[in-house]
Amino acid sequence: MPTSLHDDGQEFDPSMVIIPPTEQFVSKILFEIPTLAFNLNQEYFKNYVNILCERSAVNSLRLDGTSLLSTYPILNDQQIPGTQYNWLVVPIKPGLHTFTCDTGRFSGIIYGTTREDSYALSLGISLYKTSFIDTTPPIFSHQINCDKIRITASEIAGSNSIGLEEIKVLMDSTFNYTWKIDSLPIDTSTLSIYAEPIDITKNGQIIVETRDKLGYGRQVKFIFNALSLEMRNDIVFKAVNWKDSTCEKVIIKNNGVDTITFLSSAILGDARVNFDGIIPLINQRIAPNDSVFFNVCFKPKNDSTPLTASLLLSLPCSRQISIPISGHVAAPSLMVTNWDFGKVLLGDTACATVYIVNNGNIPISLQKLDLSPLEPTFDFDTVGLFPLSLPAGDSISIRVCYTPNVRRISTVNASVLNSFNLPNNSQIVTGEGVAPLVEDVRIDWGKKRQGTINDSLVILVNKGNYNADLKYITAIGDALSFSSLIQLQLPTSLLPNDTISIPARFIPYQVGVSQSEISISVSNWKLHTPVKITLEGEGILPEVSTVNVDFDTIALRSVKDSTAVVLFTGGNDFLTIDKMMWFSGDSSSFVIDPQYFTARKLPAGVNFSLPIRFLGDSLGDHAATIAVIHDALPAYRRDTSFIELRGVVKNNDTSQFSLDILAPKEIVACTPENIIITIKKYRKPTTTVSENYKQCYE
Repeated sequence: MPTSLHDDGQEFDPSMVIIPPTEQFVSKILFEIPTLAFNLNQEYFKNYVNILCERSAVNSLRLDGTSLLSTYPILNDQQIPGTQYNWLVVPIKPGLHTFTCDTGRFSGIIYGTTREDSYALSLGISLYKTSFIDTTPPIFSHQINCDKIRITASEIAGSNSIGLEEIKVLMDSTFNYTWKIDSLPIDTSTLSIYAEPIDITKNGQIIVETRDKLGYGRQVKFIFNALSLEMRNDIVFKAVNWKDSTCEKVIIKNNGVDTITFLSSAILGDARVNFDGIIPLINQRIAPNDSVFFNVCFKPKNDSTPLTASLLLSLPCSRQISIPISGHVAAPSLMVTNWDFGKVLLGDTACATVYIVNNGNIPISLQKLDLSPLEPTFDFDTVGLFPLSLPAGDSISIRVCYTPNVRRISTVNASVLNSFNLPNNSQIVTGEGVAPLVEDVRIDWGKKRQGTINDSLVILVNKGNYNADLKYITAIGDALSFSSLIQLQLPTSLLPNDTISIPARFIPYQVGVSQSEISISVSNWKLHTPVKITLEGEGILPEVSTVNVDFDTIALRSVKDSTAVVLFTGGNDFLTIDKMMWFSGDSSSFVIDPQYFTARKLPAGVNFSLPIRFLGDSLGDHAATIAVIHDALPAYRRDTSFIELRGVVKNNDTSQFSLDILAPKEIVACTPENIIITIKKYRKPTTTVSENYKQCYE
């Protein structure tokens, strides 16, 4: 066998192999073609297999599971003349390969060539004695239990039996089956496969092949005719009103060739779905091409959750057919969310979002949003929003702004007009307009004596419905007369209807009206005007001046009466005279009724007069001093003023007089009468004086 071109100058590396005798041909061989390089240029062998097979093996001869006849049709024509053997040259690649046949036997040679090398070896040879030949393939038996099948391959007992090599499933021809193969013990004469359909509703097929250790084999085929039932794949209830009920018809037809027995039926998963009347398919037989029908009914019972259940049909051999049941409940429902703005300062604006929610399970058409009452403090932004269709589970948002202008709670109810006339009137927004309210305070002490201490309280009241944060700003006016603890007690915060009492004091240091104004702010509300605290009062003080009385000169043993103004009151307050008393001098020469010396209170601008009689009982100058104790000082302190009385008595009158009185004998009290008094002076003309006297006697 040359390994390069024929040339006398070249060297050759021949190889030689002998084909095994026909008695040692095989029906299965496993071999490997090596990967060989013959030089540094990595040139590889070209590999071939020359197959020689019995004529009976041509149709079943396979290389790596693929029919040689389908790949090389020439195999059928390449017969060695005068024999029952066919031949074929097959190029083959390096790797692991198998040749098998179901009938007949084969053998051959494997070889490879290069330019400088070659190899050759026998393809396969049976090592059993040629006289010990078992040409009988194994046999099959089976047991069927419902859909399960046990397939057993057995070697026929005899002197030539050599045992089973394998049992297997032909994968390319098997479908809708699952199986399990016995493990292969040494020198076994039986092997089993346990198989069953994967889906009993579909046709299936399984082909099992077995071979003995000489390669003789046999195949068996089992065909599974599935249940051929014509029925719906599911039961669907579409948009059933949650206050209604509906039924679906279920028809089952036997399209197979065998009578089918149903043992029972049941509905599982949801109590809202049931059979209409008697439970069907209880030990019921359905002949080929025959059918049965029954109704499955769904009643939501005001339950809007989706329907998920199943119709379970039970057949012999523990077979079950499950038909899913589903349903959609038409449960329209609409909800309007609400928002509580809480407390919002007057003039401020708070905004929020409310939602109209389709919490049902079908779309709802919305026409408009009705608001009641119409509250101008709330602004709903619904421009261009309605009408619209709101899908199930979806919502729309509406922006609402609240700008309160009065101190009160405001509420708006909303109702959404919709295609299902669903009632949904509810409170949508509420809020309370709040603001602090601290009013101005005026404290008027009125008339207070100069120098006196006059205390009072500045009471600040938060009449609003929100906290008032008070801060001191400034004070103007008379800072000498007025004082307070405002600066010490502020800042502070007043709760609604809460008060704070701040001591204030008025000490008038001068006569006249005084005023002070304190400004404080309500800092937590910008619209609150400054709070004015006005403190005012009038300082008062009486003034007093005394007048001395001079009686001039009177004659001895005469008297002189006078009602003289002895005291003037001034200022702007009452003058309190604690008492008047003789202080010094000749008080015996003057007569004053003691009642005039008692305590008294005189208003300002009064002239106080005293009836005084000057007695001329003794000659000479006479003087006396009256002390007036009064309160004409600040803070009601006492002071003393003095009134001086003076008069002179002389004996320089030598005239003589006579007195005649002409009057009625009886005089009626309080009745005017004429009384004639005649005074005569000697040596001078007589003077007559007439007076009308009226005097009342009790």
